[in-house]
Amino acid sequence: MKNKSLFFYFLFIVIFLGCRITFISGYDPVIDETVTEMKRNFNLHFIQLSRTLQDTDPNNQKIANFMNYYDNMEADLITLTDRADELDSKATIVKQQVHTMDSVMHAFMQLHKNGLPDRVNDDRHDMRDAVNSAMNAVIKLQAALKTSGKMPAQ
Repeated sequence: MKNKSLFFYFLFIVIFLGCRITFISGYDPVIDETVTEMKRNFNLHFIQLSRTLQDTDPNNQKIANFMNYYDNMEADLITLTDRADELDSKATIVKQQVHTMDSVMHAFMQLHKNGLPDRVNDDRHDMRDAVNSAMNAVIKLQAALKTSGKMPAQ
């Protein structure tokens, strides 16, 4: 009877140690959803802005005409950086990517604030691509953390 109990105890220990629990560190559904929505909003904003960059009226692309977008962007960035800062120390890469995205978005806003001269046949897709790359990095990382709990291979 004692050997049987010892056997079950040993079996329980082996099964328990054999089970691997993966803790997802850095996945945050608010970050995931907010960045995805911000990407959509940015691309819509950029489509509208690029139209004004190719016309002949330099007043159309003034930042004052787009303040509603930038106000919403600022609110989203505050939410994202606050959420990222609350993640545990194992989520350093998520924090870095959110802060990088914040910097890229503010740099884009500053470019717009400084003035973007009209250029016929130039939609400034290089600027759009740079901002999208920063957002895609966060989205890709969040997707990998959500599905596997691991950072994607670099």
